[in-house]
Amino acid sequence: MVAVTYIWTNEYGGMTTERIIYDTIITELMHIPYYMTDKLQIVPHDMFADPFNDAGDVIATCDIYLVDSMGTYTICIDKRREFDEYVRYNSNPDTYISQEYSCEKSIFVQMRKICSKIGIDIYCTPTVYNIYTHTQRFYASIWVCRYVLYTLAGNAIVKLNGIWLIKDVDDNISSSFEDVRLNLNVSFI
Repeated sequence: MVAVTYIWTNEYGGMTTERIIYDTIITELMHIPYYMTDKLQIVPHDMFADPFNDAGDVIATCDIYLVDSMGTYTICIDKRREFDEYVRYNSNPDTYISQEYSCEKSIFVQMRKICSKIGIDIYCTPTVYNIYTHTQRFYASIWVCRYVLYTLAGNAIVKLNGIWLIKDVDDNISSSFEDVRLNLNVSFI
């Protein structure tokens, strides 16, 4: 048996999750079943080991499709493709994603360890964390990091203050804040 935690963007741009237990072993993305809810088809796009649950459990970041009256999914309504297109034209090998949050400092210490455990390299300061990963996994990594953050925070207050695409690590060290950060429209996420 394995539990899959599906993560997708809801109609308000926030995170929705659903954990379902299957009587099988899942080792590849293509083995994760699609999930249907409220006229939406939830289609896994990427997967990570679930750091909060038993070995073998997974987190699946998903695309969302509207389902017509015949049960056929038609229109993709999430923002991943739009975000991926933006990243493709505005990044280079040194690009990374930076997110700023208001929350307890101790949460970031735990977050860095947990994200490292599942293969997401992040650097945290007391309010900001940077995600270093292949640009093709930026979108999935953003949502999995948020899932980790909100899970660790529990009932504590967590607030997203901004998200940026940082184009060059060296420029970020030597240039002003405004010159190197492309503020991403939060509607992407």
